[in-house]
Amino acid sequence: ISPIFFTLSTGVLRKSPILSFQTYNNMQKELQQLNIEYDVFLSYQFSGIEPVLRDANINKMIQIFESAGKKVFCANVHGHLFKEVHKMSYDEILEFALSVEEKCKEIRFFIIYPIESGGMKAELEHAKKHNIPGKLVILNELQYLDWVQPFLKYCGEGVEIINEF
Repeated sequence: ISPIFFTLSTGVLRKSPILSFQTYNNMQKELQQLNIEYDVFLSYQFSGIEPVLRDANINKMIQIFESAGKKVFCANVHGHLFKEVHKMSYDEILEFALSVEEKCKEIRFFIIYPIESGGMKAELEHAKKHNIPGKLVILNELQYLDWVQPFLKYCGEGVEIINEF
């Protein structure tokens, strides 16, 4: 039988196998090592996109920034750590990502699919609240969708409209 334990950061009760104190500390250190300052917080649509294509697109975006010497955080890159190792829920992952976003110099939104993203909306609202500068890369045909209008408005002159990705 798995005991129930309380996650202090989120206040979530959840069943989990008993962890040794050392294992728990090591797991917490893994998360702390990610929760640092980055140059760029990458906000991207995850849901509804075929995983291999999604990961290829994210890697392409990260390469662009890293080749310019920028340090990038993207929650999807650490998905295995969050979901499999730490057994974090969607809300816990989002909460962690938003805590990292606060430490970033800028947020870059990539909208290259017409799929509306609740996570991106939360990241946009968080960026507004904390005055984090934002830039948007968006496919030309998507700029007229209602749900992307707040992104266009927030990023203003930091919008790059592309014809293909």
